[in-house]
Amino acid sequence: MGRDTSRRARGTPLVMDQLELPLAAKSVQYTAMGESIHAIHLGRRILTYRFRRAARKTIGISIGKDGLAATAPRWVTIAEVEAFIREKERWIIEKLVEAATAIRNRVQWAPGVRIPLLGRDTRIEPGAPGSAPRLDGGVLRLPTESNDGEPLRAGLIQWMKHAGLSLFAQRANELAPRLGVPFPRVRISNAKTQWGHCTQSVIGDARVYLHWRLMHFEQRIIDYVVVHELAHIREMNHSDRFWGLVSTLCPDHREIRKEIDVRSRALPEL
Repeated sequence: MGRDTSRRARGTPLVMDQLELPLAAKSVQYTAMGESIHAIHLGRRILTYRFRRAARKTIGISIGKDGLAATAPRWVTIAEVEAFIREKERWIIEKLVEAATAIRNRVQWAPGVRIPLLGRDTRIEPGAPGSAPRLDGGVLRLPTESNDGEPLRAGLIQWMKHAGLSLFAQRANELAPRLGVPFPRVRISNAKTQWGHCTQSVIGDARVYLHWRLMHFEQRIIDYVVVHELAHIREMNHSDRFWGLVSTLCPDHREIRKEIDVRSRALPEL
């Protein structure tokens, strides 16, 4: 989300139209950090962005917790900067939506916070220090020395990884024979953009990596992701043969994929 995208300043085509003129006439505001605040039309939107000069050779833009920011060498005009911003409009809008979603889904950590686990709205409560984590009746009790939010957060993530590894391995061992593939080694994944992936060595040793955050979902969705990765043991592609294999155990895989895409946007930011 803080990725910087840039290009060389010289040779940038200027993009000017009458719609920009009222914005250019407005007085520029400055932050305590010496950055100037500007407004720009992107499609039907008017966005503000922070701008500063920097010792660099390119125009750069980034999306952070304060929104859109741009940097450029001292000889680059604002018109050149905004032409570059318009070229990156699609990327900017996508990243701003992601940032807004992360803020909306941010968790206020305290005893009693509710988190979806295994498809069920679950209350997270502190348990006695030294006790075992216990999930029962929509309540997950986590051993902690403190009722502060951070120990609960850390305990929940640890539980999701440990319980997830056990559950994922169990499901993989049950589903692999039904697909006619060998038992894989199951590992927990921390990937940023994948729910799972599969690898094979030259001797055919398969490993399936599944993201611990799958523990937010109910078993039928977990099973689909497991089946998807198991099918890759036979078909390391997304060919018709691959989807045919997935369909033997998940005939509604298209609907499940759409459901995961929609629901994943509402998952809490842990």
